[in-house]
Amino acid sequence: MELSSKLKNSIKSSKPFEITNSYLVGQLETYKSYLHNVRSQSEGTKRKQQKHQVLGPYKFTHQELEKQGVIQKSNVPDNRRANIYFNFTSPLPGTFVISLHYKGRNRGLLELDLKLDDLLEMQKDNQEDLDLEYVQFNVPKVLNLLNKRFARKKGW
Repeated sequence: MELSSKLKNSIKSSKPFEITNSYLVGQLETYKSYLHNVRSQSEGTKRKQQKHQVLGPYKFTHQELEKQGVIQKSNVPDNRRANIYFNFTSPLPGTFVISLHYKGRNRGLLELDLKLDDLLEMQKDNQEDLDLEYVQFNVPKVLNLLNKRFARKKGW
């Protein structure tokens, strides 16, 4: 009898927390939406004022990125790594494209579009792996690389 009354009391006392949690989740979504709208409006006025300049591509070999710790795991066979390279490009502020290329081919094998916000959120959530199918990148090291190559040239 005493156990069931304790259970009822704890269920009653958890209700306000559930209500507060749902309210805060709603507020967070509202703020995210507001932030998205502000960013898209400010980008719109910037685009009208100036033509946007694409930055890059910056070319890195598989070996370079592995040595820097950007590549933390690779499924590329050792005998093919010398022929693999990556291009890092920034078509818009806060947007990056990483493409994997094989020497001798005109087009890249795959591309990954990234937003700076997504990378920063991954870092905040302690998610260190960025999967690019054949390789896994280290998120903090990718951010560091992007910062070195693009931050001085762009206001991100």
